[in-house]
Amino acid sequence: MENLNKRDFRAIIFYNFKRGLNVADCSCEMFSIFGDQSPTQSNIYKWYRQFRLGHTSLDDESRSGRPITAVTEENIDKVSKLVTEDRQITVRQLAFEVSVSSGTIETILHQHLGLKRVCSKLVPYLLNFEQKNRRLEFCRFMLLKYSKKDSRRWSEVITGDETWIYYYNIQSKQQSSKWIFEDEQPDTIPKQTRVVDKQMFAVFFSTRGIIEYVMLPEKHTDTATWYTENCLPQVFQAVERFCPKTGLRGMKFHHDNAPAHTARKTKDYIKQSGLELIDHPPYSPDLAPCDFWLFPTIKRHLKGRRFYSETELSVAFLDAIDLIPESRYSRLFDMWLERCQRCIDANGEYFEH
Repeated sequence: MENLNKRDFRAIIFYNFKRGLNVADCSCEMFSIFGDQSPTQSNIYKWYRQFRLGHTSLDDESRSGRPITAVTEENIDKVSKLVTEDRQITVRQLAFEVSVSSGTIETILHQHLGLKRVCSKLVPYLLNFEQKNRRLEFCRFMLLKYSKKDSRRWSEVITGDETWIYYYNIQSKQQSSKWIFEDEQPDTIPKQTRVVDKQMFAVFFSTRGIIEYVMLPEKHTDTATWYTENCLPQVFQAVERFCPKTGLRGMKFHHDNAPAHTARKTKDYIKQSGLELIDHPPYSPDLAPCDFWLFPTIKRHLKGRRFYSETELSVAFLDAIDLIPESRYSRLFDMWLERCQRCIDANGEYFEH
């Protein structure tokens, strides 16, 4: 078959457009006849768009020179308007809409409009107005109650949470990186699967360090019953050993909004034990010390290691905790306040990128 030129292909595209074929069907039909010679689907889309706008000429628009002169106030305004209307519009689409080169669009975007293309940030939850307000109220309370001017009050606070630790924790890509020679292949590591055995640990601490950790028994679930009848009694007994003179008197207790934590049974037990509960705002791991610092720190130490028994895993978990200097816990509580301030500055939104 004799090679067709651009104008021939455009005539076929126009014919298919008038027949009522959509872009995908037009592309498939042309590929089945012309194979690799056929225009790309994106090119077909471009011409369909031209035809819909009433531009039926099959010839390229005359473009003389265009380099720097294409960066005009008119084109800058056009690009700005298009980007404002569609923040996900591509450089190629902009070039087509404004009838300038991709290089010109890049110049307008970066040098004249000061724009950069970024990915969306992942957040735990899309917060509504009430949830943002709850976060703001919590942060204002924390800053008012535990400002650095009176950091001694931090010694009254106990915080904690539960987390799953896997018997096999694959290394992160950064941790597994190494130098290789030109004739060598990089190592491969399997993706972490959720069928790997795991063990839940609950950890509680204060400014002076770890108070107690508790393992959830195998085949048990983290319920309010386990939390109030097994976990918290051990923690509160440890507090009394930790502070023999004062015990639980005057202590404040903080945990997140997990179902076992917010159950009426749990709230009643904490109140009966004589502790004041610090209410945590929902969907706020960025304001919970275990989530934003302690658990990630422990898990980094366990990455790339495999454990074959509950005892091995427990010992490794404790070793990871022991590697954390006691002074870090005091600093962690200061970080907590700093995060509260950042949350306020962000009007209750998530503040990490």
